[in-house]
Amino acid sequence: SIMKKSIFFICLIMILMLCSCTADVPENVSSTPLTSNENIDVMSPEPATPSATPEPTVPGWYLTGWEYFISQSDITLVGGIALGKGLSDYSEGIGKKNNFTVNYSRKDSNGGEIASGTSTTTWTDPADFLAPGEKVTITVNRETPSTWGIGPCYASIDNEDMTPGYSTSSSIGFETADGTSLLVNYSGEYSSIKEMPADNSNYTKRAIIINLGNSYGFRYNYEWRD
Repeated sequence: SIMKKSIFFICLIMILMLCSCTADVPENVSSTPLTSNENIDVMSPEPATPSATPEPTVPGWYLTGWEYFISQSDITLVGGIALGKGLSDYSEGIGKKNNFTVNYSRKDSNGGEIASGTSTTTWTDPADFLAPGEKVTITVNRETPSTWGIGPCYASIDNEDMTPGYSTSSSIGFETADGTSLLVNYSGEYSSIKEMPADNSNYTKRAIIINLGNSYGFRYNYEWRD
């Protein structure tokens, strides 16, 4: 009886030792840390260091760059626009991205100002990454002390080759919470009426165009990435 119990315990110990030595090991696992460029932030000024466990790229709309568009009537390009009878109009854009002023004036033959308008717009950039199927929201502050000769500010989502002052039939406008799309004097959030495309079935590139009035503006270019 004692002999049988001893043999049983010895066998049990051997079985346990064998199980601990043959634990399941996942196939195709390397002990070397994985590295990949797939999860690098594409908008970083310098390449990010890949992590040991890379995340898959998130499908969506990625910013590739922005462009400034000057009015073809700007004073630096054409000087004044002659209207006849000694009158001339002058268009001027001053500033930079996120803070821009448009001035417009009419002068007589002696350079005397007859009328003028001015407007300054500050705004936040749209996000570097836009999730598919979601609306775009920016914050805009528009101050127009005089509206004479000054066009309103408005934004749209459109084709990548559209410029301020132009649009296609597929253009998606922006509006404030009370439904205003053309901004003269306003401060607050400004959101797209519809969502960004949910996939790239119809478009691989889109643009957000900020029209500051009088054909001055900025275009933010996006492309779809899986």
